[in-house]
Amino acid sequence: MRRNSKIFEIGVSIFLMLFSCFMLHVAITKDQPAGDGNLSAMAFPKVLYIIIILMCLYLIVTGVLALKKYSLEKDAAKVPMIPLKSIVTFVVIVIYAAMWKVIGFTLSTFCFFFFESFYLDRKKPLWLTIVLSIGATVIMYVVFGMFFKVSFPDNFMNMIRGI
Repeated sequence: MRRNSKIFEIGVSIFLMLFSCFMLHVAITKDQPAGDGNLSAMAFPKVLYIIIILMCLYLIVTGVLALKKYSLEKDAAKVPMIPLKSIVTFVVIVIYAAMWKVIGFTLSTFCFFFFESFYLDRKKPLWLTIVLSIGATVIMYVVFGMFFKVSFPDNFMNMIRGI
């Protein structure tokens, strides 16, 4: 285990957990029960956010315990408190969300996966990064857009469909 990668993992987990706590709060406060006795619109997101929060807590606890083993390393003072990769990932997530309205969900999702995959693992071949980005985008669109009927702002898919 590299100390830098463990710190990065803890930082991203903390950010994701805080974001998920906020979104869970929004889902709870904005939830409206379904009139026909079915599950409300926010039931699925609430369950997902709770699972994400629990997984992040696990990663944070195990990461902190692993870092205690390496606290006496010589290069401990050289490691920044918030690694650059964490900051870049946070900025890219914010840009990704902002780009939904500009270029749509599908194109911004592809760009997000492509950039993050390339940035975090530059040794991976470019063709594999493109294939994985396309695959992740298609899976997200099929699962959330077609299966769960989530309405995304999607200029790119509307253009392809002729809408």
